[in-house]
Amino acid sequence: MAGLSWLIWIRGGRSESFRVDSRALSNWKVIVGSPSDPALVSLEPPADLGARLFERWNRRPMVSLAAVNRPSVPLDLKGEYAESLQGVVSVDEIVRLAHDSGLAAAQLEPVCLARHRVTRDQTADELVFVLFRVPEFDEFRRLLIPTQPEHGGVGTYDPAALRPILPIASTTRELDRVWPPAVSIGSCEATITPE
Repeated sequence: MAGLSWLIWIRGGRSESFRVDSRALSNWKVIVGSPSDPALVSLEPPADLGARLFERWNRRPMVSLAAVNRPSVPLDLKGEYAESLQGVVSVDEIVRLAHDSGLAAAQLEPVCLARHRVTRDQTADELVFVLFRVPEFDEFRRLLIPTQPEHGGVGTYDPAALRPILPIASTTRELDRVWPPAVSIGSCEATITPE
C-alpha cells in the first residue's frame, strides 16, 4: 500500500511514525460548512483520514482531546466572508472558484502536525491540526480578492490570513474558541515526510 510517513513526536527520546494512504491526500470534496462550523466553504478529506490521525494522536499520554467532528480544511471563514466578501461574491461562486482553481483534485502536501493553544477566561484550549502546502489553495484565496472591495463589507479581505490546515483534535467542541489558529513553523511539533 502506498503510504505517507508521518515522522512524529520526539518526546522522552522516542519517535513515532504515523502512516496514511497517500491516496487519501487528493480528490477531496468542496463542501459548504455546517451552521456550527467556523468555515463557510471547506475541503473535506475521506471520512476515515481524520479518525485515523486522531486515534494515533490520542494514544499518547497528554491532555485529553476530542476528535473534530467532520474535519475539513477551511477555504473561507464565515467571519471574513461577512466582513469583506458578502457583498461581492456568493457562496455558490466561492464553491465554483474552488473547483475552478483545481482544489478538489489537488494533491495536498503535508508540512507538519501542529498544536495551537489558547487561554481565555482562565480556561486553556488546544487544537491539533495538520498544516499543508497546497499551491491551489493560495491561488483560490487570491481569486477571492474583490475587484470592488468597497462593496464587500467593512473589512479588508486578506488572502494570506488563512493557511491550509486540517483540524483533527481539540479540547473543545466549540472550534471558534480556538479558531483561527496561529500557524507558523514554530507551531509544528512533528516533521511529516511523504514516502
